[in-house]
Amino acid sequence: MTVAFEINSPFKNKRGYRNTFITIWHVDPENDGTDDSCGWFLRPRHLDKNILDKIKSEFDFNFKHNYWFDKGGKQIFSTIGTLVQMYSTATWIYFNRNRKKQKRFMKNHLLDIITFAETPVDCGGDSITNKWEIESHGERFNGMAGMIYSDICRKQRKWYQHPKWHIHHWKIQFNFINVFKRKKIRNTNVDDNLRATV
Repeated sequence: MTVAFEINSPFKNKRGYRNTFITIWHVDPENDGTDDSCGWFLRPRHLDKNILDKIKSEFDFNFKHNYWFDKGGKQIFSTIGTLVQMYSTATWIYFNRNRKKQKRFMKNHLLDIITFAETPVDCGGDSITNKWEIESHGERFNGMAGMIYSDICRKQRKWYQHPKWHIHHWKIQFNFINVFKRKKIRNTNVDDNLRATV
């Protein structure tokens, strides 16, 4: 279960905040045996395998011909430069060699790509520098292809395609009922304690 939406109360409490009135949960049906079969956070298994295979093949070609990395797997460009090259190659395939769409994507998301190369949390640069010392070049670059392709698809996904709009997977929780029940239980416990002391 993941929170899709929260609707706040129209009234402020004593502290000046608006409590959550209704919570709408997205309940994943787990159709593929995982807790994210709907693709809340897109991964390669949710995407077009043919496109992913083409990206993997292109990455492998660039590696074998030492365009991005030397024979030992060490990067030739800077970390940012390498990741930008990889995104450029992946988007060229994703947009089916449409240069205009590819350039628009790279222009709109260049800052995100640069940040992704250097951010200390969930960093694409770790794969480029081989921080985890993965010995298999195939495993390393296939993982990078999947990572980049997934990110492109997340950035291209329309707002209405997000699983939080899967109305048939919604579970609606009325928070004010829970608050009322908690108060009732609390009052019952207080009464029981008073009776016990008497």
